Amino acid sequence: MGRQKRWFPGLTNEQKEKLRELRQQGLTAKKISELDLLGPPHRPVDNIQDNMSRFGLVGKNRSLATKNRKHFSNGEKQEFNDFLRQNSLRFTPRQIAEKFGVKKDTVTARQRFLRIKARLAQNNPRILFEKYIAEREKQLEVLAQKLREQKRILPLEDRRCKKCEKVWLRHKKFFFHTIHRTNCGTSWNFWLVCVICAAKQRHQKRVAQRQPKISVIE
Repeated sequence: MGRQKRWFPGLTNEQKEKLRELRQQGLTAKKISELDLLGPPHRPVDNIQDNMSRFGLVGKNRSLATKNRKHFSNGEKQEFNDFLRQNSLRFTPRQIAEKFGVKKDTVTARQRFLRIKARLAQNNPRILFEKYIAEREKQLEVLAQKLREQKRILPLEDRRCKKCEKVWLRHKKFFFHTIHRTNCGTSWNFWLVCVICAAKQRHQKRVAQRQPKISVIE
């Protein structure tokens, strides 16, 4: 047999007014219960939720979202699922949401249900790049520390990246450069952004160029 709900006395007029005030302040039933904000007796979350519903204090946005939620027919749902399986790696959740007239959260929730998110994490070029660039940055930090500790006749100068404002070293490992020959020899002109930021900029540009356009369903 299921567990019976414990009986609680109805709210007093003072408690009703207090509950309205707390809801206007944005407090949830869980927080009201945890802090005993209605006073004795202690009321669990489900009792407070019941009272909120009884007095019309439930979130209107939630009811409106439920009312406006897109309902797929069986054929549409199958088409949606097939599209996610075949194209989740090519298109962003926002693009897919616009194509099917749903919310972005609907797309990501369905991807999780179909267990597509795990495969995306393993194969998504963006995630792979972010992992690579994070590891590369750590390697450069270690290298910078080693170079700073070396004893040199002319110590390496610090150089701040204009993009991320991180301080590296004025060295070809950390900044791309061009070499110009002059009457006095050669001069090295280093880029204003570090190799990490330069790599991120190139990656973003390639992604933008490769990003396919998705047609809207008729």
